[in-house]
Amino acid sequence: SRCMHCDGGAALRASPRTLLDAEVDSYGALAFGDASRPVVPRPSLVITRNLHSALGVQVYIPKRMLYGLLPASLIDSYVFWQNSDDGIVGYPRPESDDDQDGGRNGGATTKLEIKVVKIGKIKDIRGMGHADALALVVRYHLLPPTEAAIKRSGIIRKTTDADIATASSAEEALGLGSVDTSRSPQTLLNAVFAPKSSSLHKLGEIFAVLDDLSHVLVWAQGLVSSPADSPVPTLVELPR
Repeated sequence: SRCMHCDGGAALRASPRTLLDAEVDSYGALAFGDASRPVVPRPSLVITRNLHSALGVQVYIPKRMLYGLLPASLIDSYVFWQNSDDGIVGYPRPESDDDQDGGRNGGATTKLEIKVVKIGKIKDIRGMGHADALALVVRYHLLPPTEAAIKRSGIIRKTTDADIATASSAEEALGLGSVDTSRSPQTLLNAVFAPKSSSLHKLGEIFAVLDDLSHVLVWAQGLVSSPADSPVPTLVELPR
């Protein structure tokens, strides 16, 4: 079988097969929620933090907000925060989280940086997601944490304001090592929407036989400066 798309772990149900199915509502739809049903405004919660002056204020992004936007294997392995410049950073999940890789690739700790590239003339002035955008997802390898970082880490809940204030970087405040500049970063490639004539699409069709593409990570070596570039796949990972 082949699965080019993934629902990110959510239940995906088909349209009704019979009139009886429709009458008893025993089927679902290929979407979440019901857009025709009014929703009463209710209190919500926005979680922010300020780990380091280089990043400024960051806003926490729940996993459910990223389904369909990033591969499920990345959503499960990182904790995502959005910066004031709209960029998103993914830090490895704590190793104590069950069934998570913890942002570790072959024993090496990594972090993600996502650059949001807005396209089109429509602006999302109400924050309802009406504007179009593309994303450049880059993975950086991190060095082993320093002694100072280890003292701050472990359980982030125990980190004090004084610890954060004296940290030399956001990574150190989280108990992580700095970026390993001796290793080239890697840019994520999207095999799902690659042109059918491209080698990336053909590669996706091959690996879709083994797993759905939300759990197949295709990387290009180095940074990609624009979504319009055509990088060459150099690494394919099957995380699960």
